[in-house]
Amino acid sequence: MALAGSLSEFIEKRWELYKGPAGDLRWFGGGNGGGSTLPNARPGDPIADYGRVRFGRNGWRWYQEYRAKEGSDVPELRPWRFNATTSYRFTSKGLGGERLKGAFIGASLRWEDRNIIGFQVKEVTPALGAVNPAIGAYDITKPFYGAYEKHVDVFGGYTRRIFKNIDWRLQANVRNVFEKDRLIPINANPDGSAAGVRIAYGPTWELSSRFEF
Repeated sequence: MALAGSLSEFIEKRWELYKGPAGDLRWFGGGNGGGSTLPNARPGDPIADYGRVRFGRNGWRWYQEYRAKEGSDVPELRPWRFNATTSYRFTSKGLGGERLKGAFIGASLRWEDRNIIGFQVKEVTPALGAVNPAIGAYDITKPFYGAYEKHVDVFGGYTRRIFKNIDWRLQANVRNVFEKDRLIPINANPDGSAAGVRIAYGPTWELSSRFEF
């Protein structure tokens, strides 16, 4: 992931502007007094009203975090996947002889690498009042990972010619063999607990019949 150069240039120029006298202008309200402990804030800055504080908290902070993610994997992206399928078709000359001629069986393996589902917090931006609670900053170097995933599918069926140019094919598929219904975290809170989950189903089956001509 990466930001367009023109957007990065715009944000950085605005931040340089707000670090100067332009950042002393009040954006909202009539001021609530007190001082801000935000980075780059000046002594006596109102807690939430000055442009420097507003832009620093709601723009510059998120920009820095996004830039820190450049070159890293997109969260929830699994870097590696592996699929393999094998099958065996019975013939009159093979296993089972004429009794199993036309039958077939097979299996598939689906493997997925672990993925990033969240990050730990490395610092907390102080609360700016009742309507502006404290916000944590993610530590991009300390991600939380989801689990590796492995799934096995099996299939089997029978095919035969029923008319001169028409073949009949009957097939049964079972997905997610050996698995149970469960919840899989898709993103995590800063403490590592699950913030969102998806449902992973146990075995499911499908029976199909078709004609080929």
